[in-house]
Amino acid sequence: STINQNVGGWRLSPGATELELYLTTWFAQQFGLPEGAGGLVTSGGSMANFIGLKVARDRALGLDAREHGVGNARLTAYTSAEVHFATTRAADMLGLGSASVRLIPTDDDFKLDAAELAVRIDEDRSQGFTPFAVIASAGTVGTGAIDPLEEIAAICKENGLWMHVDAA
Repeated sequence: STINQNVGGWRLSPGATELELYLTTWFAQQFGLPEGAGGLVTSGGSMANFIGLKVARDRALGLDAREHGVGNARLTAYTSAEVHFATTRAADMLGLGSASVRLIPTDDDFKLDAAELAVRIDEDRSQGFTPFAVIASAGTVGTGAIDPLEEIAAICKENGLWMHVDAA
């Protein structure tokens, strides 16, 4: 196995963990992702969004947030106004507050407006907030809209933000 066998999940269920590793590595290869890319299998989109936002939070605040909480952090995440409610619910459960999720308007095709995203990130920074994540969509629940992922990725890279892609 190429994973650390001291990780709790492997020790509890080595067979399932190996299958998950194989499957996510195969998917990463099929989608042309870089070497070392992978993921995990979840029970559904709500859990996937929760985990994605948690990873982004821990990246922004450091692993101390797991022990000491978010304190007075003024983190902000961004997503389309077409987002599934699980995103704001995840922000609430992670101690960030649902108001930390900025709903960005969409264009006529219900896709996140990337130009508006960039403006909102700059506005929030100027007001003392710490942008930390963008939740893009590769198929919204309501319309199936796919956000402009490459534009969003460029904005995330430029601003040092975590990018999570949700798909319905």
